Amino acid sequence: MFLPKDGKDPASPDGYRPITLLSTIGKVFERVIQERLEGHLEAQHLLHVCQFGFRKHRSTEQAVNLAVEMVRLLRTEQKLIAMLSLDIKGAFDHVSWPIILDRLMAYRVPEYLHRLIHSYFTGRVVYFGEAERQLERGCPQGSVLGPLLWNVGFNDILSSLSSEHSSAICYADDTLLFITASNAEELGLRSRNISAKLIDFLGSRGLELNIGKTEMLLFDQRTEGELQQESDSHVRVWVGATTVRPSPSMKYLGVILDEDMTWGPHIQYITKKCEDILPRMGVVCRNLYGYSSWARHVMYEYRKQVRRVSRRVNINTGRMYRTVSHEAASVIAGSPPLELRLVERAVLWRLKHRYHISAWGHLPKFRPANLDDPASGYVDETNLPHTLRMVRDRFQQATLQAWQEEWDSSENGSWTYRLLPNISHRLRQATWPSFWGAQALSGHGCFGSYLHTYRRRDSARCACGAAVESPEHVFTDCLRHAANRPLEPLDPLNPVHAEYLVGVVKQLWKEEQERQHPAVSADSATVG
Repeated sequence: MFLPKDGKDPASPDGYRPITLLSTIGKVFERVIQERLEGHLEAQHLLHVCQFGFRKHRSTEQAVNLAVEMVRLLRTEQKLIAMLSLDIKGAFDHVSWPIILDRLMAYRVPEYLHRLIHSYFTGRVVYFGEAERQLERGCPQGSVLGPLLWNVGFNDILSSLSSEHSSAICYADDTLLFITASNAEELGLRSRNISAKLIDFLGSRGLELNIGKTEMLLFDQRTEGELQQESDSHVRVWVGATTVRPSPSMKYLGVILDEDMTWGPHIQYITKKCEDILPRMGVVCRNLYGYSSWARHVMYEYRKQVRRVSRRVNINTGRMYRTVSHEAASVIAGSPPLELRLVERAVLWRLKHRYHISAWGHLPKFRPANLDDPASGYVDETNLPHTLRMVRDRFQQATLQAWQEEWDSSENGSWTYRLLPNISHRLRQATWPSFWGAQALSGHGCFGSYLHTYRRRDSARCACGAAVESPEHVFTDCLRHAANRPLEPLDPLNPVHAEYLVGVVKQLWKEEQERQHPAVSADSATVG
């Protein structure tokens, strides 16, 4: 079957992605071959260390992290670094079968596996409607064995790009190529030679570089004095016979990398994406009364953007009014501030993968007990041993403490703080507030003080005669709502208290509807 690609010409074959539908028995058999072939390749360390796609214990996060670390390292050693994102035309559909079989032989794969895979390639036919075609190349997309065979066929290409002045990182066919030089002329010459070698190498394997889709980030460390010493300081990077213009940013594996490594464009991209999705979530919430790299390495200058997204999610989740503050919305929804969770998850990920951690934020510090033994666990600053689970628990406790300290010192959400001063107590009840409960907890809703502030009423006066119909007055003092009022301080997590709070809000809502639509209310009374 053929799935249309977003933004592609539907009249062109390139506008579709072929997905192969295979028999269940065939897939089970492929799984057996895949596990044995993968076991041999990984045990012998035959796959390139910079290939992160379709391999156990490797991820897009690790690929992006390595790319960032490589840029940081190269910037301390080189004057010019070109980072190119390469696109291989129809990669999975064009890889050569003879090359794969040749590589398997070179990797000393057991003979029975080699024969099995040779048989796997023999007599393959694809059907589409009434059409039929004999296959002679490619790794079927949708197969179990195909991704591993792609890694085998592409493996030598990665090795060919590793030299003193170039290196590459891959996730499947998504390839980043790094080329370094000390001046513009040198970078131009090296990019010509390296790209020409790559194009020839790909051609020998039945593959072709899509030069028009190549993107580049240029990291220029040259000083003014060094620029003046060069006869032509203008940088020209070549891919084949085509020059590639540097971009201020580019996307790789879902992450926007920028030329200054500030992460600003990525944060803006994620924020925009969330804001586009949230209105759709709002529709779901309205119907149901309520209801995750380097993006995690968010710097505190982007805290407002992170909070804006987090606040909107919590407001949608709890059916709150959009005027509820970030602090109150987080507590009512029972959702720790996103900026704290980002730090927690990022530090835990780097600790788990034994990367250097320069900033711990609100978290306690740990280090691996033994760098050479992943099973050795971790130790804190007092050398007390911890498992990964214990470290995660300590981090969660630290996040909860930081959240509580922020809540205690907040100038926003005073009424919510009065009802829910203790966050740990709030989290013991893992339930979402209803539309009515959210108004009671936030104080934003059908209260005279709120409606008057936002010009929905001419006065904030309560019907009982009090000057201001605030949440505090309604729930603690107003004689109109004294019936069933608990004698002890209000605790919204107590079912009896929660029922009282919701009942009062519903009554206020009804009264407000009658106030705004008196004719409808009179007609209803007449009919009754």
